Amino acid sequence: MKSTSIAMFWDKITDEISIETTLGHPSQWRKKEIDTFNGLFIDEVIFQCKSDSRKAILCSIPKVQGNYMFDSISVSYDTLRRVLVKKSSQGTPTLREMFAIYIGEQSVHSFMVKHQILKLDVPTTIDRKSRNLQQFNAINASTTTLLIEHIEDESKKVIASSNLFDIAKEKKSKNSLNTEEVIEQMQDNYHRLSNALSQLEVSRGVAAVKRYDYSLGAAHFIKSISLDDSQELAHLGLALCYFELRDYTEMLTVLNEAKCKDQRFKLILTALAYFNSGKNKDAIYLLQEKVTGLSKEGLVKAAPISITLAVLLASEYRLEEALLILRTTKAAIELLSTESSGSYYSCLFNLARVYDLQDKSNEAERLYKKLLDAPRRSLEIVIFENSLTRLFFSKLLARHKKTEAAIAILVPNIDALTERPQLLNSPIFLSSLYDMANLQLANADYKESKKHFDKLWEVFSVIYGRDSLQAKLALSHIQFLKEKLS
Repeated sequence: MKSTSIAMFWDKITDEISIETTLGHPSQWRKKEIDTFNGLFIDEVIFQCKSDSRKAILCSIPKVQGNYMFDSISVSYDTLRRVLVKKSSQGTPTLREMFAIYIGEQSVHSFMVKHQILKLDVPTTIDRKSRNLQQFNAINASTTTLLIEHIEDESKKVIASSNLFDIAKEKKSKNSLNTEEVIEQMQDNYHRLSNALSQLEVSRGVAAVKRYDYSLGAAHFIKSISLDDSQELAHLGLALCYFELRDYTEMLTVLNEAKCKDQRFKLILTALAYFNSGKNKDAIYLLQEKVTGLSKEGLVKAAPISITLAVLLASEYRLEEALLILRTTKAAIELLSTESSGSYYSCLFNLARVYDLQDKSNEAERLYKKLLDAPRRSLEIVIFENSLTRLFFSKLLARHKKTEAAIAILVPNIDALTERPQLLNSPIFLSSLYDMANLQLANADYKESKKHFDKLWEVFSVIYGRDSLQAKLALSHIQFLKEKLS
C-alpha cells in the first residue's frame, strides 16, 4: 500500500520540477525529457553532496579510502519513469532523499515539514486538558528512550566482541592454503567485515537519533541493513526513525522484514504504528496479550511493553487502568531490579503524568522532584530525561499560578538550547522555549519574553514558512512586546 505522505511528497516534487526546469510537468514526459532531466538531476545531486558530507550520507554514496565515490551516483530511465511519470513506484528512501536535496532542501524530512506534509507538534494554547491529552497521545519520549538505550547497549556489546584487526591478520598464511580454503577464508572475512561495518553504521544512526536528526539516522540504519540484512538493531532503529518522521507505512514494512531475537521492542513499535494509524484497539490488544498474567520476574523483563501499554491507555483517558499497570510494574522493578534502570525512570515519569491528568498535583509534583534527583546513567540520556521532566513539571507549576517556580524549573532546558542549538529539532526543547516565552510574558519580563519569541519566529519561519499560523502567532507576540518595551 502506498503511503499517503510519500504520495504527497512525490506530488510536491513533480510540481517543483515543473517550475525548476523548462521540460514541462513530469507527468507528460517522454524518453527525451526523462533522459535530459536525468543528466541535470545527477549533476545537481553530486554538486550538493560535494558541498555537504551530510547530504552524501543521506544519498548513500560509498566511501573508498576516506573519499566519497560521487561517480557511483546513477538513476535508471525506468526508475525515473515509474516514479515521476507513471507514479507506479514510491522509490527507495535514498532516492527520495536525492530528490529532496535536488530541490534544495536538507532532507526529505525538512522538505515534508516545509510543505506541511508533516507537522511538528508545538502547543499553541494554554487549555490544560486538551493540551495534556495531545502531548500524551500515542507515545511520549520517555518510552522511545528505552528503545534508544536498548539499541545502543546491544550495539556496544557486539562491537566489543568483534575485532576488525583479527579479520586482517589471520594466523594461517594464505600461501599455505589450497584454493578452496582461500575462497572459504575470504568469504568468512567478508561476512565478518560486513557485520562489523554494519554495526558501525548502527552506532552512527544512534548518534544521529540522539541529535533528533531522524533523516540522517534512517540513512545510517539503511546503510547498515544493506551491509547485513540480518542486523536486527538496524531494523529497530530504522523503524523508530520512520515513527518519528510519521511514516507509519514504511515503519510497518521495516518491522515485517525484521527478524528479532528479542521481540519486545518490535512488538512495541508495531503497536505504535497501529495506534498512530488509527487502529487504537488493535494496538492496545497486541500489548495486553503479552503482559496479562505475568509473574513479577516476567513483569520486569516486559516492563517496556507494560509502560507503553499504560501510555496508550492514558492517551485514551483510561487513567485508572494505566495507573494500575504502572504501579504494578514499578513495584516489580523495585523488588527485583534496580531503580537506576531506564524502565524505572520511564515508569515514574508516566506515573507523574497520569497523576497530573487526574489533578493529583501533590503526587505528580513529588514524583517530578524525585525524577530530577534520580541516579545518573549516561550523560546524553540524563540530559534528555531531565529536560522532559522539567518541561512537564514546569507546566504543572504554571497551571497552579507558581510562575516563578515554573520559570526556575525550565531554565536548564533553555540553557541547553544555548549550548546545543541542534536541540531545536526536538519538540521537547521547542515546547520549552514556547512555554518560557509565555511564562516570562505572564511575569511581565517583556525583554526576555521578546528574545524567546524572536527565536521562535525564526524557527517557525524556517519550518512552516513566514505565512504560517505558528510564525504569525509568534510575530503578533513580538509586536505586542515591542509596544510594551517602547
